[in-house]
Formats: sequence, structure tokens, C-alpha cells
Amino acid sequence: MSIFKRILNFFSGSGSSSNDRLLTVYAMAHRSRSLVSGTVDLYNELSLADGEDSDGFYVRKVLHTTGENRVFDQVEIELWFDPRKKLDHYEVIGGRWLEPEEYTQEVERRRQAAAESESEHQEAGEPDSESGTESTSDSGSE
Repeated sequence: MSIFKRILNFFSGSGSSSNDRLLTVYAMAHRSRSLVSGTVDLYNELSLADGEDSDGFYVRKVLHTTGENRVFDQVEIELWFDPRKKLDHYEVIGGRWLEPEEYTQEVERRRQAAAESESEHQEAGEPDSESGTESTSDSGSE
């Protein structure tokens, strides 16, 4: 391999898979019950952990909610890694840690609940929340 290809691979990250480089973390905020996620770049964001016996790494992430329904919230996640950059333990402040499967299930559950709620509003002929107009199934003219 030429030196130029090695340099290109080094800077583009082609030498390793993105699964080895990025760790996605998921949480649910306590106050707003909003789902949040973030990524940790294991090559650039980790610091050496403090402590006499610690030979691992540490990172702190603060994830902010979208402010949906005018509730702004944040979740602080502290992660500790072993020397091989494998997650050792974590602490979550202001929320609850979610495993990827839990996060996916919760997103799907909320999507289904929103779809059911929208269909109930349309069946009842209630005003459409986005346009402010009333939705009716009868399209005939009088």
C-alpha cells in the first residue's frame, strides 16, 4: 500500500469500521419523558480517567431534548471505559439509561400512539392541529 493511501485511510477512518469508532447512547429524560440519543467518538472524545488505580478513559455527555410541548430538559451521561475502550460503567443524571432495543421499542410505541391519536381526531371531525382546519370524511357539496 502506498504512503498516500495509508494517509488517506488514516484521515478518512477507512482503516476501521464505524462500529469500532462510535458508541451511540440512549436515554429518557425524567421530567419531559423525551427520548434523547447521542454518539461518542471513541477516538477523539475520551479523556484519561482520574484516579490512582484508573488506567481507563472517561467522557461526559449532556444531551438536550427538543423542547417538544415547551418542555426543555437535559440528561447528563458519564461513561467510564477500560483501557481497550470498552464500556465499563455509566451514570445518568436527569434521566434513565436505555438499551438500543428499549429505545427502538419506545420510538415505535410512540409512533403508533401518535398515529392512533391522529386517526381518532380525524374520525371525530376535530380540527386538524397543524392546519387549524376541520377534517371531515364527507366531501360532498350542499
